[in-house]
Amino acid sequence: MKLADLNNRRNSAYLIATVGAIFLAIIIYTQLASNPTQYETKLAQKRAQKDFQFKNSPESPIDREAKEDFEGLRYFPISPVYRLEAQLIPDVQPDTLTLMTTQGTDYQVVEAGKVTFSLQGGTYALRAFRYLEPGKNELFIPFQDLTSGVSTYGGGRYLDVPNTTPLILDFNTAYNPYCVYSSRYVCPLPPAENRLPLEIRSGEMMFPGE
Repeated sequence: MKLADLNNRRNSAYLIATVGAIFLAIIIYTQLASNPTQYETKLAQKRAQKDFQFKNSPESPIDREAKEDFEGLRYFPISPVYRLEAQLIPDVQPDTLTLMTTQGTDYQVVEAGKVTFSLQGGTYALRAFRYLEPGKNELFIPFQDLTSGVSTYGGGRYLDVPNTTPLILDFNTAYNPYCVYSSRYVCPLPPAENRLPLEIRSGEMMFPGE
């Protein structure tokens, strides 16, 4: 075999390997880059479905006379910054606890523990609860932050967090209680220790006309 032919083969093999490596890198990059997009798309679809139900369902929390002008709920932009891995520190002896409601009545929940997380350079904790209704493997976390009463509902917002490992705390899914939409509903208020000293610019915003 001539030296020139050998060099050509080596160059071809090197070119193929280089192109293959670049192609593989593109695939990996595309997969990694598509994850937030897939997450955002899925969350946007859930929000659209919620708007449709609020507008059309007879089970909607929005009063009938307000449905005609309803054009959808308002949200902060979806941001992966507010989707956090957290840790649940369980209560040693879980007990039934009473939360105050918007009507001054009692709402009973079961203590689950504290959920700790890091955000904006600080470490914080929120008390988590379990619903009394059977079959719900979720943590109920009512909270307030520095947006409460400014750009979000003053009485606070809610998180329903799947009790999984690892525990994912996603403030993009923070939602308003039903009493925001109608006085027909009574909603539990966050305990004092669930008032965060920072802005959570994520999740549902104040309802128009609140």
